[in-house]
Amino acid sequence: MRLKAYTAATIAEAMQQIREELGDDAVIVATESANGSVRVVAATDEAETPPRAAPARAAPPSPASPARARSGEAEANVAAQVAPARRPNGSSALARVFEHHGVPEAIAANLLANGTVGDSPVAALAERMKATFRFDNLADRKETAPILLAGPPGVGKTLAAAKLAARAILHGQPARLITTDVDSAGAVEQLTVFTRALDIQLETADGPAALARVLAQRPGGVRPLTIIDSRGVNPFDAVEMAGLAALIVASRAEPVLVLAAGADARESAEMAETFADIGCTRLIATRLDIARRLGGWLTAAIAGRLALAETGASPIVAHGLQPLNPHLLAKFFASDAHA
Repeated sequence: MRLKAYTAATIAEAMQQIREELGDDAVIVATESANGSVRVVAATDEAETPPRAAPARAAPPSPASPARARSGEAEANVAAQVAPARRPNGSSALARVFEHHGVPEAIAANLLANGTVGDSPVAALAERMKATFRFDNLADRKETAPILLAGPPGVGKTLAAAKLAARAILHGQPARLITTDVDSAGAVEQLTVFTRALDIQLETADGPAALARVLAQRPGGVRPLTIIDSRGVNPFDAVEMAGLAALIVASRAEPVLVLAAGADARESAEMAETFADIGCTRLIATRLDIARRLGGWLTAAIAGRLALAETGASPIVAHGLQPLNPHLLAKFFASDAHA
């Protein structure tokens, strides 16, 4: 099953978009009206769906989503697009680094093109990173809507939520921290420890309706940064993803994908596309301190057409999240080439 969110001026226009892209058998998961527009989340069992429009930036082709990869031909296409970079005879040190990190061949070829010209390999590669990826840190965010951290279990969403709250408070902005993960063992207790240290109260919401009620209780004074820590979901389980989509609609939040940096490139690609379908447009990469293969990180950004945002490289809240830029991303790879 495939989930996707649509925004239109009227419900009729949204339904027309859904019929054109997903067909008449699509199921409406959730709807919301706000600020003169309508947002509808729909699901379909179709094995094949039309490809996304090409992004504005030049980028390697996006791997197919799990729904599109069910046929043998589509599966072979995914395998080809996320195949590890091959090392040609006489390859550069940077090419060997990409191979080591499991960077897919198409992405590596794009980055290697003119990527080592000039006196500084890092600066040259940074230019290629800038041309290939989008960078959009939450630290630079102007929107006032809540942030909802989404992702599979065990990738560090809770720690990332605490770090975002800590950064806001450090810069003089109040923060609200809400968790919808009220059933997982120890989840509320872990966040309670963090919120006590930050001198804020942890709020809980068991489901979309409860989350909407909690958010409606607006505190006075300066508008806080509202961070919602959602339960980890299986991106390949339609029921779990529908539940997450309902939370996003109910909260009117910006969903931000959180993934561990060292994951398999192919798995990361499929996960990123699935979460992008329900509205994620930015990617936070965690656990860079223990990741030794970063190809999955880059592949997720390309597959989901996600902007690269902050990175996490420490289990300590005080160490915070580090905003990402092309130069820093280049250093993760170019520095290894000269080690």
